[in-house]
Amino acid sequence: MHKGFGFPNGLGFAPGEQLLYAGSNHPDERSILRFNCDAAGHLSPAGVLIHENADGIKTDPAGNVYLATLRGIRVVSPAGETLSLIKLPDTPSNLCWGGDTATDLLVTAGSAVYLFRP
Repeated sequence: MHKGFGFPNGLGFAPGEQLLYAGSNHPDERSILRFNCDAAGHLSPAGVLIHENADGIKTDPAGNVYLATLRGIRVVSPAGETLSLIKLPDTPSNLCWGGDTATDLLVTAGSAVYLFRP
């Protein structure tokens, strides 16, 4: 996949599926990588979004990236700027969009599932 990135874990497509984000939760691989994705599904490196470990990765319609990190859910712009950090009592491991309009954020952390509504 990427030189020196031997433990890929989280994956998430940007809206339109032209960018793929990949992360690792391995302490030696602190990067969220970006890959261009063409119409045939071929990937090519596009660089590093941020230096962070993450399990789950999701994007919202604006292209912001939600990362399940050791510190909480880190929300990052497509340019790599941290927009917010949602802290939880436990370390988050995964996340998804749900609800009737797919705008509720559900997060697994420890033995709990957290729900955030807009």
